[in-house]
Amino acid sequence: MRIKIDGLKNGSNIFLVPENDITGTVIHDYVIKDSQDLELEIQKSGNYIHIMGEAQLGFKSICDRCAEDYETSQIIKIDYMFHIGKLDELSDEMVTVDPSENEGYLDLLPYFTEAFILALPVRQLCSENCKGICQNCGKNRNEGDCGCNFEKQSDPRWETLVKILNKNGET
Repeated sequence: MRIKIDGLKNGSNIFLVPENDITGTVIHDYVIKDSQDLELEIQKSGNYIHIMGEAQLGFKSICDRCAEDYETSQIIKIDYMFHIGKLDELSDEMVTVDPSENEGYLDLLPYFTEAFILALPVRQLCSENCKGICQNCGKNRNEGDCGCNFEKQSDPRWETLVKILNKNGET
């Protein structure tokens, strides 16, 4: 995913990343199984470039509750600002690119990776109703009851609070 930045005209530019350039990409432990074309709008104004776009990606993941593989999809949004050449002032928010490096290309893969990781939900679940695995025997509880009998145990540190709540009629 490389964009030729020294050939961009001022104003709006369209850059298309075909789905077969995205499909099969491995980002950390995630393998992108299917994608749509990623159409990027690139706004160039003088020495500034603003790259925007979004695509829906299907990928393989592992459920955080039951540890089973499953496939899901996520919309990722690309929205980055770049400055061409060196900035006079140091700016933490602005990424600079030098057209004399990398034959005038900007490698978009690190930014695509970052956008993908930031779009992931905090908890990866195969379904909203995932029951997870049994804490005692390790059986996937989505496949049926494991037969382990757990009595409701409370933490002794909370017993005083439970007594106060029960006294007030709350449970």
